[in-house]
Amino acid sequence: MKRVRIVLIGSGRMGQIRAIHLNANPRFEFCGVVDVNLEGAKALARMYHVPYFSSLTEAIAHYKCAAQDLLELESSALNTDEVASIASTDISSLSPDNSLDAVLISTPTFTHRALIEEAACNRLAIFTEKPVDDTAEKILELFEICKTAQVTLACGFQRRFDPSYTKVKQMIESNAIGKPLMANIFFGDYPCPPIEFLLKGGNLWSDLLCHDADFIRWCLNDEVDNIYATGTSSSPILKENGIFDNGTVLLKFKKGAIVTVSMSRSATYGYDQKCEVFGELGMASLGNHHTTSAVLLNETGIHNANLKPGFKTRYSEAFAIELDAFADTVLNGTPWPITAEDCMAAQKMADAANTSCEEGKIVFL
Repeated sequence: MKRVRIVLIGSGRMGQIRAIHLNANPRFEFCGVVDVNLEGAKALARMYHVPYFSSLTEAIAHYKCAAQDLLELESSALNTDEVASIASTDISSLSPDNSLDAVLISTPTFTHRALIEEAACNRLAIFTEKPVDDTAEKILELFEICKTAQVTLACGFQRRFDPSYTKVKQMIESNAIGKPLMANIFFGDYPCPPIEFLLKGGNLWSDLLCHDADFIRWCLNDEVDNIYATGTSSSPILKENGIFDNGTVLLKFKKGAIVTVSMSRSATYGYDQKCEVFGELGMASLGNHHTTSAVLLNETGIHNANLKPGFKTRYSEAFAIELDAFADTVLNGTPWPITAEDCMAAQKMADAANTSCEEGKIVFL
């Protein structure tokens, strides 16, 4: 079976999650970890018995050299056992021009452009965390670069692959609730990220809102007309630095639906993810996932298990399905379902919410 030969770029929180699913999926050959933080790369690579590299350039060169060496050995008529004793890589899948197939980018947004450009230049398919870049214009530029290079640029929005969220989408598409009129979405983060993260990269709109904004736009098959956002800071240090950790956004869609998205960084009871879409004929909703489905009922009440403790466990299935879909794209040419327009729209909504909150006014898109 042909496998996607891929390197993971980034050994931080998301990189560690992606490594689990790359290693577990037999359609991928996990070829290494890349990180400028070489100690982080080394630690993660050792967990999966793969090489580690300080740069994508180094990883590409390593595998091109290995491929070239094996092809030269093959051409010199060495038998298969001798070749296999030198390297375990499948010779038939190797080419001196492209020994890797893909990269998975799990690094901060400001690093994406250089990595995407290098991968595209080397004809490697690309999976990247959201957002692709920090403005809609830059996102479009990167998609155009990849289009010219004829390589896939796949951005991950895991809600589109989660069975509960996709079922709500199907209900709306099948007209089960009639014309959508309103939606209420709640995003309670857990555990609360460290103050250092919130101060450096914890923008509520870019980090949290974009997920649900993309999902509801996809569900409603509609574009946002205008946005109003407001937020609060729960601590003096966050307030001093202009960081909101609680906020609400009102989205008015062009076909008339009104959507509220409420978000908090500090749900103290678990990872809280809820959505209700109300229509003329009914309502579609999705609720929380608990650590177990066991329930105790007694004279003091009804006692459920705790909510799942974070996005790593809540969206574990979605992350696995998402990467399997990427394998389909690389191996079978299946179009990636999230387009440049989708990525740009999500970024524009996040940017509009940020502007609205800062200036205290409705922003029209």
